[in-house]
Amino acid sequence: MRILSPSENKRLNELVGFVGLSFAFLLALSLLSYSPHDPSFNVSAPIAGPISNWIGPVGAHIADIFFQVFGYAAFLFPAGMFVVAMRWFRSQLLDSPATKVIGFVMLVCSLCAELMLAKSAIGFPSVRGVLPPGGLFGTVLAGGLRQAFGPVGANLVSIIVLF
Repeated sequence: MRILSPSENKRLNELVGFVGLSFAFLLALSLLSYSPHDPSFNVSAPIAGPISNWIGPVGAHIADIFFQVFGYAAFLFPAGMFVVAMRWFRSQLLDSPATKVIGFVMLVCSLCAELMLAKSAIGFPSVRGVLPPGGLFGTVLAGGLRQAFGPVGANLVSIIVLF
């Protein structure tokens, strides 16, 4: 996992870290200002007014993709990008990068599944009232967990993996 570790060149590391921080902030701002009425890959209605996403049409499309696939767990991506970019910016090595990537994937998967299980159990709110809280990923994972373990077992498995 050399891609997650900074190089020997301090200036290059600062540049990569700065670009990574910029992308993390852009993604966070596009997620925070998401509106289901903005143009995206699945909105066919003509644009009635200005785009409400702070990052414009690109931000509207990216936020829509992230929310459709991951639901509320999409907010983990800018946080993860921020941490890795800060490590690059400071030229600090990331200890056990493969383990951290596996842990991040497990965190995203279990959070997506638990959000969907919570929606069916307690009525967890949808993303801006239109998208499932766990996204497509959570819908598929929660359905598989429910089928394999039942409702209580599915919640237990997803919470154990989450922790």
